[in-house]
Amino acid sequence: MRRRWGLVCGWALAFAAGWSLLLLVLAFVVPVYTTSTQSATVAGDGVATSTETVGGATIVAVNGAYVVLLLCIPLGATALVALLLRYAEHRDAVIGAYLVAVLLAAFCVVGLMSIGLFLLPVAIALLVACATARPEAMSDPAAPQVGDPVA
Repeated sequence: MRRRWGLVCGWALAFAAGWSLLLLVLAFVVPVYTTSTQSATVAGDGVATSTETVGGATIVAVNGAYVVLLLCIPLGATALVALLLRYAEHRDAVIGAYLVAVLLAAFCVVGLMSIGLFLLPVAIALLVACATARPEAMSDPAAPQVGDPVA
């Protein structure tokens, strides 16, 4: 039995993909770490001067490419769930889509104190997509199909 996305399922998958892409872009752009550098110099006459430089760093700048791989997990899970729900002809594919969504939710719970909280909307959207995917209506074999010659 082939599954169809439906309106809610399609919106949930679009939200999950958009949120995943947004997180990936923000990891490169938004500074979430604060950096501070202090230096002091003492002149020959005993006068001390100090300077402090405050800046910011992105997640990718601090943690490297490793965090990019972690942020690709929800995007890959979204693509996998979408493919399983779109081209599923057996109930096993829908169960597989649920399994992927539940594994992503577990990944979010494990990383809840760091990045998991930001990935949680993707997991919830994927679970909504799995729950709202519905079977495609069976067509009547005697009904005329598109492309049939007109009698």
